[in-house]
Amino acid sequence: MLGSVGEGEVLVAFPARVEPLTEVRTTVLLASQDALRTLGLHEAYVGAIESHGDQLASLFAGAWVPADVAMAHYRACDRLALPHAQIVDLGRMVSRSTHNLLAAAVVRMARELGTTPWNALSLADRFWARSWRGSAVGVERIAPKDAHIRIGGTPLAAVPYFRIALVGFCMAIAEIFGRKAFARHLPDECGPTTLGYHLAWA
Repeated sequence: MLGSVGEGEVLVAFPARVEPLTEVRTTVLLASQDALRTLGLHEAYVGAIESHGDQLASLFAGAWVPADVAMAHYRACDRLALPHAQIVDLGRMVSRSTHNLLAAAVVRMARELGTTPWNALSLADRFWARSWRGSAVGVERIAPKDAHIRIGGTPLAAVPYFRIALVGFCMAIAEIFGRKAFARHLPDECGPTTLGYHLAWA
């Protein structure tokens, strides 16, 4: 079981000033839709969309959409009222898909060199910026195999589905390296625009 998170070594500094999220890369939303489709949930998801339906139905790779469109997507996912474990699995699936698309070369190099999740986590701010315009991420090393991850500036933090899915997203980072991973969100650090996670691996 994961313990409490304390002060650690800064791996990726969380900025003093965070610009709010304005746009989201369609790669993330398409991967999320594909994951829902794989689990037979896409029809229910479409029925749960209350706004921006036309935009969500016509996404194409490599584009950017306003944060409001992403909010409509994650609110629809949240209305499905899926079990916690299933949401975590969906987050894992999205993470694997986006890593394959955005960081295949880095992942391949890491595997060949036998490196650890710290190598990927040290690039967290670069990967974050490739999918989210505005908002920010910070990473601290709190133990040899424990990381504290902070995210700020995103209104998606207010959506329970998004908050839980990022647990699986974080776990998949460690699992890329063949590690058994554990993660949890930190309620004291989760607010309308902020998120906190503890990631550990064996």
